[in-house]
Amino acid sequence: MKLAVVLIDMQARFLRHIAKKDAKRILKASIMVIKELCVGGEIPLVVVEYAGYGDTVRTLEKKIERVPECRRKLFLKSGWDGFECSEFSRHLHYMGVDTLLLTGIYADCCVKATAESAVANGYEIVTAYSLVAGTDFDYGGSARWYKKNGIFYESEISLLEDLGKGKLKNKNGWFKRFF
Repeated sequence: MKLAVVLIDMQARFLRHIAKKDAKRILKASIMVIKELCVGGEIPLVVVEYAGYGDTVRTLEKKIERVPECRRKLFLKSGWDGFECSEFSRHLHYMGVDTLLLTGIYADCCVKATAESAVANGYEIVTAYSLVAGTDFDYGGSARWYKKNGIFYESEISLLEDLGKGKLKNKNGWFKRFF
């Protein structure tokens, strides 16, 4: 199993449209994941931005810049789904990635559209409540979708702990070896 972190639409323009507590939560969690897995580890980072809506928020850009250039890549998309950008899909295939750790906004729009395409294309998806925020993300429909179609954690802390042990829980709550 090969993992990549995919950071979706963490642009200031979008962060302004979610509750401040959600923005703080997702920024803190995303920074922790990037620091632990991409800066301090060997996991590649793929950043997806909605074209024309500005850059990824500077707080995250500072962490992203610490990821070695050979393990980070930026893609611009013109719709909700990151897979609409053919270069994004080719890059994941080229890296041999089969599991995507998703973080970003909106959990019920762009992140979900990318997740749906990922699942349709045979990728496993993993995320946590703390890593996604949306227009109506309230452990309702979006959370149920992520739980049904991927691996869903309550927090980035428990997700990182499991990765550190070399395992991830699966959709049924059982664990599988990761490395």
